[in-house]
Amino acid sequence: MRSVNGSRGLTGLILLTWHLLAGSAIAQTTVLDVSHLDPVPTSLSRVFAVLEDASLNLTLADVQKPEIAARFRTDSSAAESLGFAYTRSAYWLRVTLRNTGDTAVDRIFELAYARLSSVQWYAPLADGSYQSVSTGSVMPFGLRPYKNRHFVFPITLPAQSDQVYYLRLQSTSPLLVPARLWGPQAFHAYERNDYLAQAWYFGMATAMVLFNLLLFIALRDGIYLLYVFFVTSCALAFADQNGLVKEFLWPNSPAWLDFSTDSGYSIALLALLLFMRRMLNTKVIVPRTDGLIKILAGLFLISPLGFAISYPSLVAPAAVVYLLTFPLTLGIGVYCAVKGQRSAIFFLAAFSMLLLAGAVTSLRGWGLLPSNAFTVNALQIGSALEMLILAFALAERFNEIRREKAQAQREALQAQQRLVENLKSSERLLEERVDRRTAELQASNKTLESTLHDLKATQTQLVQSEKMASLGQLVANVAHEINTPISAVKSSGRNIADALDQALESLPTLFELLDPEQRDRFMKLINHAKAQTDVLSTREERAITRDVTRQLEDAGIDDARHKAGILVQLRAHAPQFELADTLPLLRHPKADFILDTAHSLATIISSTSNINTAVDRVSRIVFALKSFSRMDSSGEMSDADLREGIETVLTIYQSQIKQGTDLIRQYEDIPPLRCLPDELNQVWTNLIHNALQAMNHKGNDKGTLTVGIHQVGGDAVVSIGDSGGGIAEAIRDKIFDPFFTTKPAGEGSGLGLDIVRKIVDKHKGRIEIQTEMGVGSTFSVHLPY
Repeated sequence: MRSVNGSRGLTGLILLTWHLLAGSAIAQTTVLDVSHLDPVPTSLSRVFAVLEDASLNLTLADVQKPEIAARFRTDSSAAESLGFAYTRSAYWLRVTLRNTGDTAVDRIFELAYARLSSVQWYAPLADGSYQSVSTGSVMPFGLRPYKNRHFVFPITLPAQSDQVYYLRLQSTSPLLVPARLWGPQAFHAYERNDYLAQAWYFGMATAMVLFNLLLFIALRDGIYLLYVFFVTSCALAFADQNGLVKEFLWPNSPAWLDFSTDSGYSIALLALLLFMRRMLNTKVIVPRTDGLIKILAGLFLISPLGFAISYPSLVAPAAVVYLLTFPLTLGIGVYCAVKGQRSAIFFLAAFSMLLLAGAVTSLRGWGLLPSNAFTVNALQIGSALEMLILAFALAERFNEIRREKAQAQREALQAQQRLVENLKSSERLLEERVDRRTAELQASNKTLESTLHDLKATQTQLVQSEKMASLGQLVANVAHEINTPISAVKSSGRNIADALDQALESLPTLFELLDPEQRDRFMKLINHAKAQTDVLSTREERAITRDVTRQLEDAGIDDARHKAGILVQLRAHAPQFELADTLPLLRHPKADFILDTAHSLATIISSTSNINTAVDRVSRIVFALKSFSRMDSSGEMSDADLREGIETVLTIYQSQIKQGTDLIRQYEDIPPLRCLPDELNQVWTNLIHNALQAMNHKGNDKGTLTVGIHQVGGDAVVSIGDSGGGIAEAIRDKIFDPFFTTKPAGEGSGLGLDIVRKIVDKHKGRIEIQTEMGVGSTFSVHLPY
């Protein structure tokens, strides 16, 4: 034998060992008496004489020559089916049948393996010549002498005769030879039951497909569509494997059907992996293994193209991949079940049957398991069991959906009842209030004024409550913003204390050491250190230090490296400073003392500057908080700069904006607007807060916040845009409704945009929205002058 990898030496060694172990069991010719057959079929494996044709050139005349005919071997201990696994060789089979009776007998020769690519049948004629019939899986179905999904040859043996029949077999799939001899009546009964079993299986598959299609249409759950894909691809693959596709769908199919079965198995395994990913949620449960599942799915997707290019070279490795996929899938199911996933239990119960059947089929293809009724139909048996078990799983899923729906209906009914009761209670309370209010209105006009005043106060309090709620959300961020400059103040204070002690101790001695000219140079160095310069990175500072070191070495300064480092910290490297002015100080006998004192004074100066900067930053944040949280209860309009109010809000949200959000300001110079500044600040707060939250679901990229101020005709227009996910069309008309919110419970009151609209209406303005799903939203507030 020769495998698809061309390993004829190993196969020859296996055959040689087999011949040696067979011993006396091997005979040159075994004759089978078929005069009286049992009702059950007779296996021909033990009476076949086998000859391997590795050259593919032998003809019938060649194998009948004595020197070649002597090479035929018979194994009387062979299994029910001969198996040659994956091989490129052709095999000649010879069988001698004897009729010892006085009348001719009819028999049926069955070769029950539909994937044989080439089958040549040679039957003897009365004149001693042979009739040849050529058929196979890649040849038209009409060439078969008997119309059956397997290869069936009716024969008639004359009385008192021996007849020698030959078969030449060749296949790109595993070469299996389950050959049996039947009596006509027994074969026809078997044939009828065989097709009935096939119809039963494919009828079940069709019912499952239709049932799950109806579930998909009813529930819109994609898992049912994936299961339909899986069942359909399995059924087609099995029909191809069993020869039914050849018989009923494409009887005149070309040679591509030689690899269509393996392509069908690849598509079926692809469907299995996709179904498993959805059912077991492997993307979340086993994220690392999910990557391997994707790779396998990709291999199965492109494997039909590989089979079309080089099927003989890929069919054996593909069988190995199929076999390895089974324990991987089963292992994932076990892991998910251990993790407590209920659907994984059904998956294991259902698909372990199919996986076991697939393993049996692969091992039979490699010749490691015999061919019998179980191994031949293992995939269909496993698939049928899988469909039955999974039907219960899908029914359980459907029942779970029904239970959830019923629970939701009960909760909705209870909520409706509570709402009705609340409405009735509210109605009674309202009637009482109306009665009291009517009496009050009739009693005094002042009561109406008081009521209107109370309503205004309530509205103002509601705006302020929403405003303080927004402020409360920012406390942690603002505390972090203030903590940073305070830390800088503490650090700078320590630096000043340390440097001041050293400077106070060193200054008297320093001024005694320096003459007037040297003092001027020293003060010039200190004054230059006060100048604000760009902060250097570590790499830039090292490069500049090396350059200053070279200059000092050229000037003959000792310990140039140490002194250059101090000079760089004193900013003596800046272009506006002449390094030559410091050379007299560097040549002074106490140069190190002079530089250390200068460094201490510079440290005091820079630390003081850091403190001033930090204090200014804290002041801005505190001023913004004070401006934001104040409450103007006068209700009187005043002229206000819209830019100032917006910048106050942006300062409050500075911590959130800095975390990856790009802020784009598009400001035009526009005149002050007569308005209620505090209430408009609440508008900007709600819109900016909503924009930041809309972009908070984009991962590390928080998006772009665009704030614009323009004058359009007689209106001041403020636009606030985000690059979030946009607002769905179904809810665009509801976003300004009171208490409507898309945020999770506890994260929003649903009053923000309602308050925004009321404040804009109070200013006799309008608010417009432009939104696109996946692009973002822009709110434009138009306020008339």
